[in-house]
Amino acid sequence: MLFKNQTERPTSSPFGPRTCQIAVMEPIICPDRFAGKIAVVTGAASGIGKATATRLAAEGATVIASDISTSVDDVAAEINEAGGTAVALLADVSQRAGAEAPIAL
Repeated sequence: MLFKNQTERPTSSPFGPRTCQIAVMEPIICPDRFAGKIAVVTGAASGIGKATATRLAAEGATVIASDISTSVDDVAAEINEAGGTAVALLADVSQRAGAEAPIAL
């Protein structure tokens, strides 16, 4: 992951004071990184899946957001409102038909 900057922070340890480099968690968004690509994200209604779908869309991917929860509709709407492109898909990927559903789109 790319970071905007790094800082140094003094810390103490059993071996005496030390200076550690820490990365400031401000990722750089590359808007065209995934332009022209389609990303299928399972578990996109919450947590890591939602964060992944949102980030991929921010970097130009068309996202198929899939989940067993109807909250996936809200995630797709948020992505579209933010200027990305997303389609919500209510599917259970633990079943064959659910796993094949994104390909049918």
